[in-house]
Amino acid sequence: MQVVAVIGAGFTGILTAAWLLRLPTPQPLRIVLIERLARQAGGVAYGTTCRQHILNVPAGRMSAYTHDPDHFLRWAQLVHPSFKGGSFLPRALYGNYLRDLLEDAVAHAAPGHQLDRITGEVQHIDVPPATGPATIRLSDGRSLEARAVVLAVGNCPPRDPPIADPSFYSRPRYRRDPWHPSIVENLDPAQPIMLIGTGLTMYDIAILLSQAGHAGPIHAISRRGFTPQAHRTSAHAPHGYPRPADIDTWPATALGTFKALRALVRKAAGERVDWREVVTAIRADTPALWQRWDRRSREQFLRHLRAFWETHRHRAAPEAAATIQRLRSSGQLHIHAGRVINIEDTGTAARVTFQPRGAGPVRHIDAQRIINCTGPESDPRLADNPLIRSLVTSGHITADPLALGIQTTPEGLAIDRAGRPVPWLSIVGPFRKGSLWENTAVPELRGETEQLARRLASELAAASG
Repeated sequence: MQVVAVIGAGFTGILTAAWLLRLPTPQPLRIVLIERLARQAGGVAYGTTCRQHILNVPAGRMSAYTHDPDHFLRWAQLVHPSFKGGSFLPRALYGNYLRDLLEDAVAHAAPGHQLDRITGEVQHIDVPPATGPATIRLSDGRSLEARAVVLAVGNCPPRDPPIADPSFYSRPRYRRDPWHPSIVENLDPAQPIMLIGTGLTMYDIAILLSQAGHAGPIHAISRRGFTPQAHRTSAHAPHGYPRPADIDTWPATALGTFKALRALVRKAAGERVDWREVVTAIRADTPALWQRWDRRSREQFLRHLRAFWETHRHRAAPEAAATIQRLRSSGQLHIHAGRVINIEDTGTAARVTFQPRGAGPVRHIDAQRIINCTGPESDPRLADNPLIRSLVTSGHITADPLALGIQTTPEGLAIDRAGRPVPWLSIVGPFRKGSLWENTAVPELRGETEQLARRLASELAAASG
């Protein structure tokens, strides 16, 4: 029996395991799915217990299977027949869907295939000899051997923002991980809170605070103060806008691509088509567009255009956007555009010093807690994960040139320090951002997991022959 270890049981880990279970191979497969925390089976995104944390994509576009676009919708309608293709459903419900999907894959596995689940934190992987397995070592002393390893760890906690005195980050008033269970514990509901970042994570934490009964001011700050655009409300998943016929000839620069996209949005507006559908229409082509740009264009995009793109591409569910608007209209939520200079613990509060964007004097805001909502750390050299740090140290993974993720081959194999593919180690999910750019949402990840599983099954079949 050949062993495949899948490290991480979020969306990508579960889908990779489910595909491997269903794909027949000459020798049976034992798929070992390893998750750090049992309570987060389905990953951080779908492990939330907050009722108001809902999917940012309508149900009709959230199928785990590309070949069966209504798979999730049919499952959801068994739970509640009133759900429609345009419904934005609770994330916890999607977590249940993923667990059911995995159970169904186990029940219909190819002959001889089996799934084992392990709860534990992988700390290190011993490098396999030329023809041998890798040895995976967990923090509690357990170990197992595997012919192939899939790194599907998902997102890591954010990086600490640069400030004058970083010693503040060791103080109890700071929370680096916005998804830690203690995030809303021991708070005075009347005292201010500061959220660093104004994207979708900020939305989630502001909503969580509101649900927990927090009545005091909530401040959120980012360089530009941009917040995500909202999806439209619709009973059905919106009809797709056709793929642009000339997209393969769009200029191979970030600026040229954005000019072409704006022209397409204007054309669609004349046809009474919402801009959101135009952005969705180029979704499948985004990796190819990114790969056509040279390094200078990518750097320009990251420096000047990224914030504009992400607020339009990564949109909020209508209900979430309405809650945020209510918090802003009531005066409870304040959005600031500016650069955080320093944070210090005064003994009674955390004092945030920031320079407002544009003109104006430096400002100070006191808060009882600072929560980092800047988005996941993508540079593997800085990741808060012992396995990733170990693989970086051993040279088996490296950061891509822009430190957006892990350097990989087009097939998803890790590339080592010497520039060689690592044949036993595959990367799937957000850490391939440097190669694919858009690689964080279900519509992209479902195809990637299928391709990875089919490649692994083919390679293992060839090795056994």
